[in-house]
Amino acid sequence: MIRIYGVYNADGGPIGELFYLFGKLLGRTHCDLCDITHSTFGEKKSWRAMNSRFQFPVELVHLNQLDLKLNSFTQGITPCVVLEKEDKYWLLIDSERLKSCGGKVSEFEKILVEAIDNLSF
Repeated sequence: MIRIYGVYNADGGPIGELFYLFGKLLGRTHCDLCDITHSTFGEKKSWRAMNSRFQFPVELVHLNQLDLKLNSFTQGITPCVVLEKEDKYWLLIDSERLKSCGGKVSEFEKILVEAIDNLSF
């Protein structure tokens, strides 16, 4: 089974979201994956549309939602996109590539497709 995870550089839940919002407003926190998937008013429609086109949609997870193995793999490299196959992980998109998307879902999609096409197991 294949799974693709988009790992935010933030905690989830009401408190995590609040801390992220204040940190972003103060210029102390930033997550380029958040900029790609969300607008000010919630998840982007373009993100949902893109994700629905994939055989293996990107599952978005926050730091406090990671299991031990995925947490260990992504330690210090979030935000990022990771592929899991047969209990092994591959980094598909690192934080610099996410930043290069400039918050655009269309750019993210191009990079993701390219990363999957170039992956050799």
